[in-house]
Amino acid sequence: MKKIGCSILALLIALQTPLALADDTPAISIRQALDLAEKAKAVRENSDKVYILSIALERTSIIGGKPVWIAKWSGPLPANDPRDRDIGVQIFMDGSVRHIVKGQSAK
Repeated sequence: MKKIGCSILALLIALQTPLALADDTPAISIRQALDLAEKAKAVRENSDKVYILSIALERTSIIGGKPVWIAKWSGPLPANDPRDRDIGVQIFMDGSVRHIVKGQSAK
């Protein structure tokens, strides 16, 4: 009986997540997000050799999260710390941008 209740809850969450995201019209259009991503990429060394591979509207968390644009580069770029690599950016609906960094110091 407990398994059925958990399965129903999981199904409801799975069905509501895309609907909840669809209800929130992003405050920043995809064109604006692309411009912000290009500007953020341009500050990195060798940015002319990398392009925006993908951009998607996602949520910061599954339930109750805020929508953000996620732009990913076609290849890694050097980050502020030489041990790290910049792989893309998060673009928030207020226009702020946060680089997505992977590497030794990001752990």
